[in-house]
Amino acid sequence: MKMIANYFESLEELIEKNNHNKYLLFVAEKTDIDLSILENTNIKVLGGVFPQIIFADSVYDYGLIAIEISDKMQSFLIKDINNACLDKNDFKDIKSVITILEGLSKYSEPFIQELFENVEINTNILGAGAGSFEDKSKAFIFDNSGFYKDASILLSLKNSIGMGIKHGWEYLEGPFVVTSCEGNILKKIDHRSALSVYKEVVEKDYGQAITKENFLEISKNYPFGIVKYKSEGVVRDPIGFDGDDLVLVSSVSNNSIINILKGKNDSLLDASREVISDALKNSCEFIFMFDCITRKSFLEDKFDEELGTIYKQTNASTFIGAISIGEVANEGNRYINFLNKTCVIGGICF
Repeated sequence: MKMIANYFESLEELIEKNNHNKYLLFVAEKTDIDLSILENTNIKVLGGVFPQIIFADSVYDYGLIAIEISDKMQSFLIKDINNACLDKNDFKDIKSVITILEGLSKYSEPFIQELFENVEINTNILGAGAGSFEDKSKAFIFDNSGFYKDASILLSLKNSIGMGIKHGWEYLEGPFVVTSCEGNILKKIDHRSALSVYKEVVEKDYGQAITKENFLEISKNYPFGIVKYKSEGVVRDPIGFDGDDLVLVSSVSNNSIINILKGKNDSLLDASREVISDALKNSCEFIFMFDCITRKSFLEDKFDEELGTIYKQTNASTFIGAISIGEVANEGNRYINFLNKTCVIGGICF
């Protein structure tokens, strides 16, 4: 089974040049999507809206990538991931699952854990968070009928995926213990105000006081890292604060051991070189790349270097992806994670 994907500047162009009837769409945030124009066509779509999309060696603010869904693939739209009723029978003889879900939903992590528990052992799961930091109230997952909050798309494949997962952020200070966290609201670190601990470390290193106005500009350089046994660890992205509490992109469990990390361009670029090497251990013709919007923001113009480095190392006929809000990845029977500030590559082998 082959996979086919193409870039279109608009939904209208997809309809005009359509030669298929079912697509998974990655849509760049600045693209106007009028689903009503699909009403008089035979086209069925499932899609997610991302800050930006990747096609070949370019990043696009506008347009969409259309992946043809064949009869040999199973596709599902979960309209409410908080009440998902997954069935293990739907994932029999499946080697990999691609998922798109709302990146800022408080239900995203429990949902991907439930997904992991329902797939067969050694099934690889690859995915990304759709959404936007600009308007968190909007819905970003859709089908022909409309947009849905707290939703997810699943695409099941009988092909394996070679995975590469790496973030490249380096240790600055720690370890600390999470003594109070409710979902993605980090309240206490070592029994102290989370914001106080974070500001104490970051302001000393950065040399400037943190305010509401400059928080994102500074915090993009200093994520948290959840310590994991024999692994690089999982990054958590602070995106704001409310009183003495820190707001993260996704959750941290109470009693977790965390460090405060710091970014350096060289270490992040080295990580991207390693991640593509891991993903291409087998010959793969179709490459997915998901990279976090705040990681791209940190790299600034160096991101083009990262993308170019990764693209040049592949001989894949198709290279697509998205600049995402959180990334989803596991490797076979290893536990699944919802990641932040991480570069994830998946190579589908035919």
